Amino acid sequence: MAPHGPHALARSASARLKSARTRLPLWSAPFCDQALLTRRWQNAVTLPLGLLPIAVLLASQGLPEPAGFSSFPAAVVLAAGWLLRCRLLVAVLGVAWAIEVVYAGLGELAPFQVAARLVAFGAIALTCRLGLHGLTYPHQARHHDMSTMLLASHAMGGSLDLRRVASEAVRAAARTVARPGRAGGRPAALLCVAQDSVTLIAAFDEACV
Repeated sequence: MAPHGPHALARSASARLKSARTRLPLWSAPFCDQALLTRRWQNAVTLPLGLLPIAVLLASQGLPEPAGFSSFPAAVVLAAGWLLRCRLLVAVLGVAWAIEVVYAGLGELAPFQVAARLVAFGAIALTCRLGLHGLTYPHQARHHDMSTMLLASHAMGGSLDLRRVASEAVRAAARTVARPGRAGGRPAALLCVAQDSVTLIAAFDEACV
């Protein structure tokens, strides 16, 4: 049988709060699922982005210097790196690489040019992913810490060991207001105001105490 009583409730609340901090590590937000577009719009624009380099390749063959358009897939990869999640980005990147190989097969690009562009396209895609992660990281961090605060509030309403739960709530509050890159967080405190009296329930300082 499961244990009951104040100590069991306290252990349960503390475990839930500690798991909230590890359930979604701040930097391990779904990196490959991040994109500027919603999943519905991502699915809608993937096919046009993939077909665009092919259309440019076919259209350029009727021009005097079709090789001048061989770098166009780089712009498509750049757009896809911001707009699409990783799985769809890889598909677009594969099309861009294939287009460069076709240009080489038509004699419009030298082999070393193709190799350099394959590396450049991959670097563009990776840079876009890192930039997107940096753009969305603050939002993910705030969402994570606010979720921890809400869980702490819920635990304080159900647990009898308020001191332990209050300590976890103050730690979460300190992380919520911390500046990016600050390891420990800012000082925070939980106060109980009752009429004219103020009681310090828990505190958290720069020494993580």
